[in-house]
Amino acid sequence: MVPEALTKKPDVFPFKTTLSLDPLVKFWKDVPQGDEKCLVTGFAKRLLEEVDNTPDLLGPIHDPSIFEKYPELVYALMTPVFPPASWEIDCSAAIPPFQLNSFYSTHVFDRMRFFANGAVTSKINVSEDELRLGMIIRAYAAVLKVFYDIDLLFDYPVISTVQDPETGLDRYYQWRLNPRFVEVRSSTRPRELTADDRKELLEHILDPSVVTRILPAEGFEFYGFTIFNAVDVTDQEALSSLRLDLIGRDTLLSETGFIGLQQKLRILFRRPDIVLGLASLPRDVSQLMQSGHKIGDSFVLDDACTRECSHVRGSVYERALSGKDPVIIDDLEKLPHSTQLSVG
Repeated sequence: MVPEALTKKPDVFPFKTTLSLDPLVKFWKDVPQGDEKCLVTGFAKRLLEEVDNTPDLLGPIHDPSIFEKYPELVYALMTPVFPPASWEIDCSAAIPPFQLNSFYSTHVFDRMRFFANGAVTSKINVSEDELRLGMIIRAYAAVLKVFYDIDLLFDYPVISTVQDPETGLDRYYQWRLNPRFVEVRSSTRPRELTADDRKELLEHILDPSVVTRILPAEGFEFYGFTIFNAVDVTDQEALSSLRLDLIGRDTLLSETGFIGLQQKLRILFRRPDIVLGLASLPRDVSQLMQSGHKIGDSFVLDDACTRECSHVRGSVYERALSGKDPVIIDDLEKLPHSTQLSVG
């Protein structure tokens, strides 16, 4: 449930944000200047010389298309953030602070496209207003940490649902924002907070009207760029959803619920052709056809079994029915002594 305060959604992001590579350039300047023969030291020195001769990449950047003029230099600068080996593995992008617009990204991110031109382009688990509010709270958490030494633990998980181009099944990705190359600045002396101010802030951190009244956003600036990573959490999401479905009885008693359960198993195992079958069985196997209840596509209780129930004898199903332990068959074609029922 969303707290009531979250319904008081601001229309705009109140902080000033500025795109810049300066924090990344500073990272390179902090590389230990040791032996000139050291490959890292030598590379950093030559890279910084190139940057010094390219003023377009220094200071505030108002038009990200400028990066297209210097692809090799930008690529070299970005190697600590985007290692070459990760381009076909990681779903990552560089974005201006608290803006949904990538200016540098891996091939995987380009195929997924969670957002573009400031708007979300994938299905997410929160509304855009709630997403904006989460960003504002995260921004205030950074201000409180830098200028007031207040640690505010705030996590607002955002999960995108995208379609796998190979299987056509849903996959789930959690957004993770890394502010490693963002500087929190203040153009004026930050306001002093009394003990009562601090107490009220922490008690009403989810209410932007209270937070902005105590600590206005004007004067603060987020300078640099954020690293965006999308982490595949399909397994966790699918298992969590399956657990919730199995708690409710309607899932197994309705055709719609059962089809939904089957689809979630397909997503979990990345197999779009999985067909789920389930049967509730009597304790007495001899009464199987009289009192068994078929749900979905069950091999045990299909029409062929009704006509030729003798095929159950000696099959893997007899083993499952006569014992209490699960019987797992990895490959029916390799099953020794398979029966007509076993192979369908």
